[in-house]
Amino acid sequence: MDIGSLVSLAILLPCAIAGFDYIFIAAICFLAFGALAALPPSLTMGVTITAANLGFGLLILRSLITMRANAFLAIMLPFNKCGLLTLFMLQAMLCTAIFPWVFEGQTIVYPLRGSGDVLYTVSLSPSMSNITQFLYLLESYLLTIVIAARFQTTDFLQVIKLALYLLLFILFITACLDILSLNFILDVFRNANYSLVGETNIGLTKRVVGAMPEASSFGALTASLFAILLLMRRNFGMDYRWVFATLGSLLLACLSTSSTAYAILAAAGAAFALQTLIRVFVSGRIEQERSAAEIIVIFVLAILAVEAIISAPEFRERISFLLNALVFEKTSTSSFEERTRWSNTAFEALQDSHWLGIGVGSARTSNGLINILASTGLLGAVFFVAFNLSILSHRRRNAGFSENYSAVLALVPMFVGFALSSPTADFGSLVALLFALQIRSG
Repeated sequence: MDIGSLVSLAILLPCAIAGFDYIFIAAICFLAFGALAALPPSLTMGVTITAANLGFGLLILRSLITMRANAFLAIMLPFNKCGLLTLFMLQAMLCTAIFPWVFEGQTIVYPLRGSGDVLYTVSLSPSMSNITQFLYLLESYLLTIVIAARFQTTDFLQVIKLALYLLLFILFITACLDILSLNFILDVFRNANYSLVGETNIGLTKRVVGAMPEASSFGALTASLFAILLLMRRNFGMDYRWVFATLGSLLLACLSTSSTAYAILAAAGAAFALQTLIRVFVSGRIEQERSAAEIIVIFVLAILAVEAIISAPEFRERISFLLNALVFEKTSTSSFEERTRWSNTAFEALQDSHWLGIGVGSARTSNGLINILASTGLLGAVFFVAFNLSILSHRRRNAGFSENYSAVLALVPMFVGFALSSPTADFGSLVALLFALQIRSG
């Protein structure tokens, strides 16, 4: 067992014993180490169990042992809580247990695990990926329930805020190590058995990876954190720590030079504009004044940013080059064409299954929403969409618009990133966290 795995176990196991809050914070912090396997792949039949996955698994296990059954079921079963998400999971389990065998050899897919850097289509057949990917999805589902249940007994929001701030601090440290090319330190925490892309550039610009597998995953994580902090600013409180964390996450997302990260940032900006405009029209005078102040601050910062770009020709040229490479010329790249084929092939496999689904983990896509549709079929997708619509009705008494719907608005950029880059149907821990935050309003 290598040093990275030992360090993660030495942190996670005592935290799991210490309490719910401790293991939650530890698991969130380990999201910064997306290429760190807590257990050597040689001991897990080649399956990478990241430190974050293990941490959330321990959190769920502890909750299932200590939580009363009626408290768990009170979140799991009602349709105004997680009932529709539970139906989605039951459909996912049914599809994964049956349809890879039923439709074996009747369609083709791009597998999640290939034999090399290039993926080729294969005939649909049951595989180990069906089990592992369903377990990842199950973990995200159970995480939604246990965090929502935690809110029934305590105000968990302050713990979430602390965890996110610590995660951003760790991401900043790993980014600095990456920029300084101190890879011998980062390599200690990169022992996963999947492909790692650590040293890449776009033109003269270095892509920051940190301790993640690649720049796109680092960018997606930091941009998602920016979206959560920006859109839930009233929930967390806009003190100096929030300012540093929000600006820091924005900077890290920009340094990743990831098109997915930039799309998430754009979606976060659009959601922020919508949130602010709605508050202006539906809130009281104090909220309107605050919204007006926020608009003025954003406008001034935008002018300063444009002025900085215009006054520095070299910087302006780099920005122009990145925009061309990541936005305007993106659709003509071989990578874009290959990723589009992944999703198109999975959708065709869904049609070959008569819209019943091919099972979680059966196919790789570049669009997580298409993967949910292909994996769980039309019925599973209906349950998932219905759940997301149902949480819109959740409101807390004596709370304004920002407090009630900030988590829903934060889901918008999260799903944009999910739709642009996720190869699987697992919606992940941060989306599960936002689900739980919105469910607590019901």
